[in-house]
Amino acid sequence: MTRARAKKTKRRTGVYPRGNVLWGRYKNADGKWDSISLGLRVGQEEEAARLLAEIKKKVSAGREIGLDPGDGPPTFQRFFSWWIDRRKARKLRAWTDDNSRIRTHVMDLLGPKRLDEITPLDLEKVFLRMRDRGRAPKTVWNAYSSTRALFRDAVKKGFLRQSPCVLGEEELGPMVDKDPEWRETAIYSREEVQALMFDERLPPDRRLFYAISYLAGRRLGETSGLRVRHLDLDEAPLGAVVFARSYARDRTKTNATIRMPVHPVLAEMLRAWLHRGFERMFGRAPEPDDFVVPRPPECRSRFGSSRDKNYVRKQLLKDLDTLELRSRRTHDLRRSFISHAQQDGAQPHVLIRLTHPSAKKATAFAGYTEFSWSDFCGEVAKLKVDTPRPLQVVAPRPDSFAVGVGAPPTSADTKSPKWRTSRPKFATPVATVKKKALENPGLIEWRRRESNPGPKAF
Repeated sequence: MTRARAKKTKRRTGVYPRGNVLWGRYKNADGKWDSISLGLRVGQEEEAARLLAEIKKKVSAGREIGLDPGDGPPTFQRFFSWWIDRRKARKLRAWTDDNSRIRTHVMDLLGPKRLDEITPLDLEKVFLRMRDRGRAPKTVWNAYSSTRALFRDAVKKGFLRQSPCVLGEEELGPMVDKDPEWRETAIYSREEVQALMFDERLPPDRRLFYAISYLAGRRLGETSGLRVRHLDLDEAPLGAVVFARSYARDRTKTNATIRMPVHPVLAEMLRAWLHRGFERMFGRAPEPDDFVVPRPPECRSRFGSSRDKNYVRKQLLKDLDTLELRSRRTHDLRRSFISHAQQDGAQPHVLIRLTHPSAKKATAFAGYTEFSWSDFCGEVAKLKVDTPRPLQVVAPRPDSFAVGVGAPPTSADTKSPKWRTSRPKFATPVATVKKKALENPGLIEWRRRESNPGPKAF
C-alpha cells in the first residue's frame, strides 16, 4: 500500500498500516484517541474497517451504560440495570413485567456472568429450573421473552455478535394452561355479573368498574384508563365511549382506538355516577381529564390515579368473597360479555369489530366490510341485563366527609405534594372519625376500622 493511499484510508475509516499489520484509531471510553491492532494484514482493509466499526460501537455502548476504561464487557447484572432504566425512561408498557421476571427467575444464575460468556446452555439451566419448580408454562415463556429482549438489545448495542436465546419448546415446554380444567370455568353467570354490578354490599365505585368491564367488554387497563372526556352519553341511538388508553398510558394494549356503544344500563349508571356519585366520594365534580373510576380516597398510595391490575385483583377477590362466589379474574367479565351477547342474538361478525378490532385485518373480505354506528348499537343493545328497581348506583359517604378534602387533584395538579398531605387517611369506606376530631369541630382525622374494631381503641 502506498503512503498516499494509506493516509486516504486512515482518514476515511480510521484504519492504517504499521508494517504489514493493520491498526485502527478510535475514541476510548474517556473520549481520548487510542489505537489498537486489528490483527489483519495489509490488503484486508475492508474487513479491518468492519472490525473497527464494531469496536467503536462497543466502546460507545460501554460509555452509554457507564463502563470505565479497562472494565471489559459488562456483566449480565450491569447491562440489565442500564437496560431496565432505559426501558422505564422510554415508558415502555412492559418494563415493570420485564423487571420482575428477570430479577425473580434469571438474575441469581446469570447476574455475575459476563454478557459475552453466557451460552444457550446457561439459559437452558435457568428455564429448566423454572419448570422443575412448577412454574406455569406461560410464566416460563414470559420470562424467556423478557430475557430474549435484553439480549436482542445487547446485540444491537454491539456487546454481542449474536444472541444466545435459541431455546424452543423442547427446553421451555409447551405453551398451555397449567391447569387444563381452568379455562372452561373462567366465565361468570348472568346472576354473578348482576351481583357484582348491583349488590349494595359492594362500594359503588367498584360496582361501576365491573359494569364498564362487562357491559363494554373491555380489558382491565382500558377500563382503568377511561377518562370523563371519553364519554358522550347523548349520542344516538346509544351513547358512545372511546377507549383509547390503557391505565395512564398513551395507547391501549393493541394500539387500537375503539368507539363503543354504551349499553342502556351502563348509561344509566354512568349518568348517576357523574352527576352525584363522583362528587359524593371525592368532594368535587368530575373534570374532563379525571379518570371515570379513579383510585378511591381510602387508597394510601397514588390516590386519584388509575387503578392498576394488582389493586383491582385484590378488590375483586374481596368482593367475590363478600358475595360468596368462587375466585375468578376481572378479564373473565370481558369473556362473559362476548358469550352472553351472542347467546342473546348478537352477530359475532359485528361484535368482533368492537372487542377485537384487529380481526378486520384477518382476511381481505373482513377488511372490505364496514358497519354503521346503528349496526354496532343494535348488537350491543341485544344483551339482556336484569336490573333491580330502583337502581341504587350511588351510596352516600359519611356525613363528616369534608367537601374538597380528599378529592383527587385537578388535571393541572396531579403531582402536587401539597395535595397528597391533605387527603383523609381512610382505611376503608366505612372509616370512622377519631375521638380527638369529635372534640374539635372542623378537625378531620380518621382511624382504621380493622385495626381499631371497638370503642376501647379510642
